[in-house]
Amino acid sequence: VAELRAMGLAVYFVTNNSRATTSDLQRKLKSMSIDADLDEIWSSVRACAHVVRGLGRAMVVGSAALKAAVAAQGVEVWPDDDEVEAGRRAGALDVLATYDVPAVDVVVLGMDPGWSYFDVALASVACREHGARIVCTSRDFNYPAAGGRLLPGNGALVAAVVDA
Repeated sequence: VAELRAMGLAVYFVTNNSRATTSDLQRKLKSMSIDADLDEIWSSVRACAHVVRGLGRAMVVGSAALKAAVAAQGVEVWPDDDEVEAGRRAGALDVLATYDVPAVDVVVLGMDPGWSYFDVALASVACREHGARIVCTSRDFNYPAAGGRLLPGNGALVAAVVDA
């Protein structure tokens, strides 16, 4: 990295990690003895936030970092965490059948190990009934976990919402 910079080349660090803030990623790079300015780090969180800038309301299924980045662009994030947790606990189809899903401009889908049927149902309703567009942090179907095990990635959530 130092040699590239010494040659006058711009250096960027790019990741589809949608659970970390840019500062988190900067600290991780620092732990590997790599100095990086925040503007040199591009994550899928930062890219999604850039894409939705200026939109009125977004349904965000994803990490706290993703929700904060979208909100920082002046976009109203719906639903709040308390509403999501209450909905996940209720989870009954009769509750979802009458659940008030407000109009949103976009549904933002990011990796979140806490996904639930509630999240998929609300996102699909937002798209179908309100014409919300989908922006996702990645369409990777697999997430490589420790020990070589492949777990469902963000693409599994995206497919569930798109195909619902």
